Amino acid sequence: MSTFMDRKSEPQSLKLTNVSSELFMLILHLRATEDFGDEARLRQKIKELIDSWRRKCQRAEIETQDVETAQFALIAFLDETIITSDWAEQNTWMASPLQMEYYSRFDAGEEFFTRLEDLRQRPKSHTSVLEIYYLCMAMGFEGKYQLHDKEKLRWVIEDTYNELREVLSISVGKLSPHGRPRDEIVEAVKTDIPLWVIGVVSAGFCIFVYVILNFIINGKADNLINLINQHI
Repeated sequence: MSTFMDRKSEPQSLKLTNVSSELFMLILHLRATEDFGDEARLRQKIKELIDSWRRKCQRAEIETQDVETAQFALIAFLDETIITSDWAEQNTWMASPLQMEYYSRFDAGEEFFTRLEDLRQRPKSHTSVLEIYYLCMAMGFEGKYQLHDKEKLRWVIEDTYNELREVLSISVGKLSPHGRPRDEIVEAVKTDIPLWVIGVVSAGFCIFVYVILNFIINGKADNLINLINQHI
């Protein structure tokens, strides 16, 4: 399968991002609607999706430690997305979030950044996971910065992007498998996806678009846009 980026990092970085695309699509869907349906059913569906994600990671031969660290970020982002929503059963979820079920803790919003800092100490060794943490922040995760220090969060995102840029050697210039120029694809994505999705720090936009373009390349873009358009 071809991709639109030339990268000199380990192949596992691309694998983990691709494998995680469905979870990111779910988060985009949740952020675009206020009614998540029945709480028990939502919880079960998310757990099934996480189990499926773990199996895909195993088949892709992604290191177990990378899977565990990435899972923490994704669960923290899922919890925050649900808890900060206007969903009628938000308080029920808040009383028993996924982080409590998986990790017996309520401080994932703070622990996320502790783990991020550890990853940033060794970006070349943990590029794949660092990319997941970056994408969570670029797509709206705030954690401990939710109520204050928003400016500091912006710098954390930009610094993480710069560290990834040094490792990944990103070159956005190839055509999609269907021959659509990159600029045309980006414009289509910007047109179809709500503005809040595009409202990430400017320095990190190309990595964010990387995930969206991978949905297109993998034939998942229609699913993503349909999910969002059903609820906006």
